[in-house]
Amino acid sequence: MRWRYRGWSLMIQIHNPARVLPLTSLQKFALGSAWSMVGRLMLLIAVASMAFSMLVGEYSALSSITKARDSWYSAGQLADLELRFTPAPNQSAPRFDELPGLTDSMSRQVLPGRTKLTGADDLALTVISSDSVWTGSRLNILTPLEGTLLTRDDESGALIDQGMANYHSVGVGDSLDIEVGGTTRTVTVRGIVRDPEFLIAPLNPSLFISAKDSMGVVYLPPSSQTVNSVVFNFEPGQDLDAARQSVLDAAAAQHLSGAYALEREEQFAYQYVEKNLDVFGVVIPLMVLVGALSAAFVSMFLSAQWIARERKSIAVLLVQGHRPIAVARAYVLPYMWLVVWTILVGLLGSVLVGRAFLENFASSVGLPSVPFVLDPVVIAIGCVGTLVVYGLGAALAFAGIFRMSPRDAMTRTVDTGHGGRIRGAWLGALVSSTTARFSVRNVQRNLWVSALTVLAIAIGFGLTAAYSLSYSSVIATSRSAVDGNEWDLTVDFVQPQAKAQAAALMGEAGVSEWTPVIKTVAQAAKGSVIENLMVGGFDPQNTWHKVTLIEGSDISDSDPDGVVMEAGLAHRLALEPGDVLTVNAAGTKHEARVVGIMSSALPGEVRSTLDFASSLTGSDLFSGVLVKASPGAIASTTDALNSESGVQQALSKDEIVKLIVASSSQITALLWLGALTSIAVALLFVGACLGYTILERRREYSLLSLLGFRNGAIRCTVVMEASLLGLAGIVIAFPVAWLVSRLLNERISDAWFNIDTQLSAQPFLVTFLPGLVLLPLAALPLAQWVLRASDPGNRERGIG
Repeated sequence: MRWRYRGWSLMIQIHNPARVLPLTSLQKFALGSAWSMVGRLMLLIAVASMAFSMLVGEYSALSSITKARDSWYSAGQLADLELRFTPAPNQSAPRFDELPGLTDSMSRQVLPGRTKLTGADDLALTVISSDSVWTGSRLNILTPLEGTLLTRDDESGALIDQGMANYHSVGVGDSLDIEVGGTTRTVTVRGIVRDPEFLIAPLNPSLFISAKDSMGVVYLPPSSQTVNSVVFNFEPGQDLDAARQSVLDAAAAQHLSGAYALEREEQFAYQYVEKNLDVFGVVIPLMVLVGALSAAFVSMFLSAQWIARERKSIAVLLVQGHRPIAVARAYVLPYMWLVVWTILVGLLGSVLVGRAFLENFASSVGLPSVPFVLDPVVIAIGCVGTLVVYGLGAALAFAGIFRMSPRDAMTRTVDTGHGGRIRGAWLGALVSSTTARFSVRNVQRNLWVSALTVLAIAIGFGLTAAYSLSYSSVIATSRSAVDGNEWDLTVDFVQPQAKAQAAALMGEAGVSEWTPVIKTVAQAAKGSVIENLMVGGFDPQNTWHKVTLIEGSDISDSDPDGVVMEAGLAHRLALEPGDVLTVNAAGTKHEARVVGIMSSALPGEVRSTLDFASSLTGSDLFSGVLVKASPGAIASTTDALNSESGVQQALSKDEIVKLIVASSSQITALLWLGALTSIAVALLFVGACLGYTILERRREYSLLSLLGFRNGAIRCTVVMEASLLGLAGIVIAFPVAWLVSRLLNERISDAWFNIDTQLSAQPFLVTFLPGLVLLPLAALPLAQWVLRASDPGNRERGIG
């Protein structure tokens, strides 16, 4: 390396390192050839390492989550099976010691509760009284994250789940007044725990619209009252279907009423974790595919440019008697250097990308802190993928070398036909500006290079716009789904209300138009498959609440036992419209017929008639109502209802949209991260292609210098050429964004709820307008390089 002055600028000239390496002459030639275009190869490394980082970082993040989940389940000894039943007065604790294959069991009491938080509305609770609050429990073990577990003589202490601490700012030492089992007791929080049964922030499925933080979990010492839940662990390899039947038989022998048993995979909390993890796996494959294709495209593009640029030098080697295979073998060395640098830079990027995705996803769903660990299997796949990416480029380069003869390599095809002169005359007649004519002719002169550059710009900006369009589609779909309903407010009661009680409560709040809703839980069985159901009963005559039907029809009075099922539930049960299933609730069995399949973000959601939901609960009590109000009275009616002691929450449509979007934050956050990542890929992708397009024509720009054109004229020509390519690319980017967004939304719909791709101007404006500004700015350094490569004495005449 040596320093030298040129005019007023201080320049650093770095010698080709191949000169001092112990290599053959051909290898030195190949490395020197690579060194001569090191800037563009660095862009190639950046694009390929970004693809490597996306693959390894994002899949390692997903692997870290699944491994952490499995370790939490294992360390916490999450139960294989849970039995729920309705306890009878003075009922003794049930015993299941003789079950085949049983390793552990624990009786507990699980009750709904409520608490009033400072500066907030009442919070619904699940209150669990069991041995797990003490040290030494062997099932559903609670891991203290802050504070300690309870001591056996602590009668006023309680533990809370991490979601309650994170979302509702409840901490160790705080006092809570808990309403549970018809009584109110005051407890002091001794510790914040991680429960394998509630890994993510729990939601309250009894609410009409429920967010992830809509329920807290409080853990108390074993109650003197009767238990209503028993959890079991069995020996590894035990047939859980047979174990379930033996548990139900033992429950029947002990006269436990309303008994039903759920395997781990059938429980709502477990399914909700899996549904959220499925979302994480939706966005990743598309992002990785985009990065890999971009890297392969740039690798092949630059490799073709590389060999075309060196054709005369390669011809000299062939004339000297070197065989094409020997020349090609020499080029393997720079490609291996590219592979090594890509993997090293990619590993560093993998840590940054993986941690960003992991922290974002974990915080959005309320998961505990997850340690990020690079997955060696994914790293190996990334290394193989990198070899494939560069192998495609090398194959294209080697094909050019093997097709080359000394005579062909020394020649260069020149357009001597009439087409160029005709286009030149046509441009001269239409465009008076010399700069504009040169810019358009430059684009036309090498159409395949211009076409590839336009395609690179279209893909880069189109993908960024696609993520933004999917994000806006999630928001727009949520809003349109809510706005399509005829009700104005949803109301959830603290306790189920009879019709007369609900009417009196509505009258006190000044509500005249309302229709009831019944929410309950049940089980569906088809063959050996059993699933948990979240049933919502509605009045078919007041179809104020609409759902997004995928197949079939809605509920009706003519078919009171007809139900509409969430798509994922229908898929797991292999049900279609017209099929019949058995629904088990409170120990009784009911026959239902599937009339429709709907889109829903809540796993196991079922829509039924009021009569069917009432038959499941065994009562006519309403869990909530839907309310109509005049536009000017919505706010006052909401306030009036929320002030009623019997109302848990009253929500307007705007508030519901916010809750739905908040409940989908793991999707929207991943889409934003995808957009940011695609921006980085797009900039590198476009930079590599645009850089070659302009620098390949440096001889033409040098000719303009020889003719005496001013610096400003040459600079304007370069910038205008980049602007023309950018404008053409952005025109093509519109259909690219639309198609990719539709594909992404279809994938999200499979894992979450149905997303309609809705066109709006904003995603395109926030992507394409900055692109139109940045592309000319990106061309300025290239123009400066072209000018620096020319002799300033050639521009004395100031043409242009």
